[in-house]
Amino acid sequence: MSAAVDARWQLRFGGLPASVVRELDDPAHRDSFVAFWDASRHLSAARNAVSDALHDLIAARRAAGAETSTLVALRRALFNQDADAVERRLGALGPAERDDVLARLAEHAAPLQAWLAHERRHRESFDEMLAGQRTRLWEQAAQHGFLPGLALSTPDLVAEVDRYGRELAAQGRIDKRGKRVERSLVSYVTRAAAKTTPFSSLGPVAFPGATPRPSGEDGPRARSRWSVYPLARVLSVIAEHADLVVGVSLRRSPYVRRQDAATLVDRATWTFSEVDTRDDYAACVESRVRLPAEGVLAAVDEIMDRLGGETAWGALTDELVDAAGLDHDRASDLVASLVRLGVLVAPALTIDAFDADAFDTTLEQIAAGGSRAEEIAVALRRYRDDAAATVDVVDPRERAVHVQRLRGVVADIYAIAGIAAEPPRSVVYEDVVFPASGSGLAEPLATSASDADALLTFVDLLDTSHIKRDLLNGYYLHLRDAGEKVDDVAAFLRGFDVDLLESFEGYVLSDIADDALESDPWLRWGGAWRREAARRELLSVLLRHQRAVAFDGVDIASEMGAPPIDLEAEARRISAMTSRLTAPFRHLNLLLQHDVASGVTVMNDCFGGVGFSVSRFSHVLSEPASELTDDVERAAETTGVRLVEISGGTVFSNLNLHDPVLRVRLEVPGDPVRPGEHGIRLDDLAVRWSDDHERVVLVERATGMIVHPEYAGYLVPAATPRLHQSLSLLTPSASLSSKPADLLRVVPEAGTAVVRRRMSIGDVIVVRAAALLRGADAPTLDPLTREGNLAWQRFWARHALPPRAYVRVLHGTSGRRAKPFFLDVTLALCLSNLHSQMRDADDQTVLEITEALPDPHGAAEGGDGCPRVAEAMAGISIIDRSTWKESA
Repeated sequence: MSAAVDARWQLRFGGLPASVVRELDDPAHRDSFVAFWDASRHLSAARNAVSDALHDLIAARRAAGAETSTLVALRRALFNQDADAVERRLGALGPAERDDVLARLAEHAAPLQAWLAHERRHRESFDEMLAGQRTRLWEQAAQHGFLPGLALSTPDLVAEVDRYGRELAAQGRIDKRGKRVERSLVSYVTRAAAKTTPFSSLGPVAFPGATPRPSGEDGPRARSRWSVYPLARVLSVIAEHADLVVGVSLRRSPYVRRQDAATLVDRATWTFSEVDTRDDYAACVESRVRLPAEGVLAAVDEIMDRLGGETAWGALTDELVDAAGLDHDRASDLVASLVRLGVLVAPALTIDAFDADAFDTTLEQIAAGGSRAEEIAVALRRYRDDAAATVDVVDPRERAVHVQRLRGVVADIYAIAGIAAEPPRSVVYEDVVFPASGSGLAEPLATSASDADALLTFVDLLDTSHIKRDLLNGYYLHLRDAGEKVDDVAAFLRGFDVDLLESFEGYVLSDIADDALESDPWLRWGGAWRREAARRELLSVLLRHQRAVAFDGVDIASEMGAPPIDLEAEARRISAMTSRLTAPFRHLNLLLQHDVASGVTVMNDCFGGVGFSVSRFSHVLSEPASELTDDVERAAETTGVRLVEISGGTVFSNLNLHDPVLRVRLEVPGDPVRPGEHGIRLDDLAVRWSDDHERVVLVERATGMIVHPEYAGYLVPAATPRLHQSLSLLTPSASLSSKPADLLRVVPEAGTAVVRRRMSIGDVIVVRAAALLRGADAPTLDPLTREGNLAWQRFWARHALPPRAYVRVLHGTSGRRAKPFFLDVTLALCLSNLHSQMRDADDQTVLEITEALPDPHGAAEGGDGCPRVAEAMAGISIIDRSTWKESA
């Protein structure tokens, strides 16, 4: 076995310098809090020793006949860490007696004084500190090109941010409306400085290893483009109006199969419906239509042959009027029905994944449909061109107005087309790519074959799609043993979906008891129960490595900072419980971060597939996207594996719009029709059982070469057609179906916290250290008030919670995945965000506090010479020649 990092890989950056978070606070306040946190941690650990020292002093005073009530109260206050009471009791002592107390406390005296000093400083300077943080937040937002990215994401917020700044300058305080803006602004700023989410200037990327740019192109390269979702909606609607499509070209579908008694048509239809989030959404329904072989179809075939295989919608309608003697309306309805049934296709009315630069033909054909159609086409063209020009609008106020105007253009397009819907949340997208060189980072992961295999073993155990692969294997063997033909790939996969997969996906595996897995009617297929048993065993191991501790009196930071637990041996043991997925070639996309200070590498996620790291940014690259993956294709071919790209079906989202990332495309029935010289048909392939790999493989009929269908887009698999989803099961990819932390959600018992330390596979951290607290234990006071802020700081310091962390507010152990946000406890504005999310906390609410690893303050140099947080998406090819035979 060998492993190699792809020659070209993606590097994600934070949109703001990592120093921004630190610069939001006053250095003196930050230093004071650090001393306070250290002191509080010390006093918590030493409170018995402090209590004993004062007990001896009290006993000596009593023996001397002195009054001791103040000392007794001081001792009690120190034990309870009641700073206000400690301050009062110390103040009630005389100078000599106070000096005696400090002498008795010995090494605990200095922490006590630092603790009290911060309390005094906080009371005296809170208003000044809060005003300073707000001013610096406003100043940071106005720098570094932050607002142009914000204008693209949330244009309404730009004017509100301006109002916030004016209010702050004029009054020195913020009203209720301003506080809402403040929470949004600090959320955007800290996310851009501490996280790497690709989006405009708030999340640029780079491609180390790519071809250097020509001289003179040294800065970031940015491109903006329209959202294709409004176009997809318009195309779906105008196909139902004959007067709008008379100029649209029609041709016979390549997915029609002629038989003696019938005609079979494979089709995929997409429907759009409103969703509350205004996200891009469409649902695909695939079907095989059976029609009579003669009659209308024969007449249409004759007309299409005579017209060279392609003609305009209106022209075909006229031909049917003349040839069949139909009236015009009936002929028009007939053409519409043939398009709806999939017999005829209108390429211009569907969007293909590779159509990014090919919309002119679509708009020209729409415009030929009459005045209303021309109005729609003109509006769409204006929308496309104005969206592309967004990148040149750099002033954030002008950009916000520009984006709002684009929303209005989309609303107008919907009105003209008769679409009763709100525009999507995003009407323009922008991607920013830093120069390929000068990133300041080394290769993302110098991995050995054993390291890569260990990580793959761990990921495989958590990849629930492997259960579906087992079901697929079992289904194939069942058909073969029953003597049924399985050469028709589409029919085989559709049968698998209808007979087994679709019903399985509606099945709740967690409802099956451990001792009932083997006899479960679904999981018996292909021995899938072993895979689920292994997954549960790994989960039980992970759960055993997090433990409940008493919430009071336990140093959470020490518990989280215990040495990592290496899971490699356990993962390999558990992997032996089930059949290992073997293949001559596998490919992983690991999302990795490297902590510069400690040298620790962290795996954030893992995605399967080839080209995923490149596809979304192909429109910004200076070279064809396929050139960035050619080394991966060559590596696969040396093992007898051919990589082919599947598109993900008709495009309705920019997440599935990109240039080709592989040399060859697999044409899947129901996909948009785009004839080309670099495609192969599904009919050219067959499914076979491989004894070498002990699983079903997809092979070329002509050569016997194994084929891996690769989906390179950004859509989740469930958003692609069912046939595409099933095809993807024939590629031995590996992905984390759930992040480990999401599998470890528990609600702590009253009076406890749940703590987990780091977990690793070899030297790579796969689970960060974290603490889970009951939401009800957190302070309820507003951290934007003096007493409320101090209550939050005391809470954080007393329990030794990490001052910088990634935090999530979880409601129970299920529900939609909450995204972590960066929290710096010295920043009242960060605490305000947390407090806002905790307002509806109940006894099932959990506060998850995860270590900031890597710490943004130790970020590496970015592609623009500025220290930024960075995350590498490193593709790794794993080659196992022992599983490859020449006869495969």
